[in-house]
Amino acid sequence: LKQLLGDVTWGELDYLIIDLPPGTGDIHITLATQFPLSAVLMVTTPQQVAIADTRKSLAMFRMPAVNTPILGIIENMSYFTPVELPENRYYIFGKGGGQALADEFEIPLLATLPLYQSLAEDADSGIPGALHEEANIREAFLGMAEAVARQISILNGYAETEKIRTSVI
Repeated sequence: LKQLLGDVTWGELDYLIIDLPPGTGDIHITLATQFPLSAVLMVTTPQQVAIADTRKSLAMFRMPAVNTPILGIIENMSYFTPVELPENRYYIFGKGGGQALADEFEIPLLATLPLYQSLAEDADSGIPGALHEEANIREAFLGMAEAVARQISILNGYAETEKIRTSVI
């Protein structure tokens, strides 16, 4: 991580998003204490064990020694919806965990992303959700991107220092 962030000539970036595994381990601490993070974006599933891990991460980023702004929460795999029955939702991992966590930490829940079998298949082929052929899937991911961009704009409006250029997921 240090080599990737320190030795690569990134050029002019709009955003640099780093996807980290769940938790508050060495990678998270190193990133938060040794690199200038502008903000973090927390991703969780509605399961209680995932909510517990995300809660620890949120608390770590709010510690005075770290003190990194939090853009909000995205709840992934919020529900399963068969493509052929888009009005049906099955909450196979629980329901409302991301919203409860957002309420607890007084930050926005930016998106609840559904679980679709075709989404996983497309991802394995390199096709992102925002380009999916199904409108419901595409709209969910585009809505998430818009919500994240909106939060960055809001933080930029209040920032007293350099504008938000990087985010961590």
